[in-house]
Order: sequence, then C-alpha cells, then structure tokens
Amino acid sequence: MTRRPFSQQEQTLIKRGCFLTAAFIFGLILPSHFTVTSTRSMNHRVYFLDRSVEPEQLIRDAHILFKMRSGYLPQKEALAVKRISCEAGDRLTVAENNYFCNGALLGTAKLFTASGKKIIPFVFNGVIPAHRFFIQGDHPDSLDSRYIGLIRRLDIEAIAHPIF
Repeated sequence: MTRRPFSQQEQTLIKRGCFLTAAFIFGLILPSHFTVTSTRSMNHRVYFLDRSVEPEQLIRDAHILFKMRSGYLPQKEALAVKRISCEAGDRLTVAENNYFCNGALLGTAKLFTASGKKIIPFVFNGVIPAHRFFIQGDHPDSLDSRYIGLIRRLDIEAIAHPIF
C-alpha cells in the first residue's frame, strides 16, 4: 500500500503545527534559562541563567540573579541581576560613604537617589560572614548593597552569564 503525498494545504498545516509546538516548548523552557534587565543598572541587558549554583561559582565579579528585598523598591521585592564585588571572608570597610573590599575601592554611596529622594547608605566594617555577599551594579545610581546591605546565599537563584 502506498501513501499519497501530502497536499500543499496539509504540508502547511503540519509546518504550522510543528512551529506552534516548538514555540510552546521554547516558551516553557526559555524563561527559566534567560533574563533581560530593564534598568541601566548593569552594562549588559540579556543574561543566560545557570540555575545549578555551586559554591565555587559565587566569587568576586560573578553576575547573579537574586531576590532583592528593599523598602526602596515599589513592590518591596524583585528579581535583579548584580555583580558580586566582595564575598564571605573578605574585609568590607566603609569610610565617608566609600566602600572598600580588602582595601580596594569599590565605589561611593550617594545620599540622594537619581530622582532626588534621600537614601540611607549601608554601613559595615568587618569580615563578611559566611553565605553573605556585597553586590553592585555597573551604574553609579544602581540600587545595590551600598543601600540594601549584604545579600544572603539563600536569595541567589542563578549565575547570570552576560550575553549582550
């Protein structure tokens, strides 16, 4: 028994069905593997996410996706991408709103946001405890550890690898 070839209309329906199935599958998979930042806090906008975070990946200059909790956020909690700039065991010091990690200058806290609202800088002088991190954005006006304090390992959801 031989099969008749598919008609042009049947071929189009099959292609559309395959496309929709693939789009559905990618729609389920991609959001868990990529994130896009909408603020100018970081130099990159698109990141590939590695959700199997190993302790050895949580080092200085690693980009992370984490739950940011802050009274400065309209919704009080949001997912954000930042860079680890000082890690557990490092000495973090603050002098005149300047932040230092093991003596190297990280940046300076501002006393007012870009929109003119008063903001209170985080103050810490000592060794960063286990499972805590000082994180920063690339932009001077980034909402980061200079204002929200150290973040917990439990709040880190993924390593974020910059794409563009």
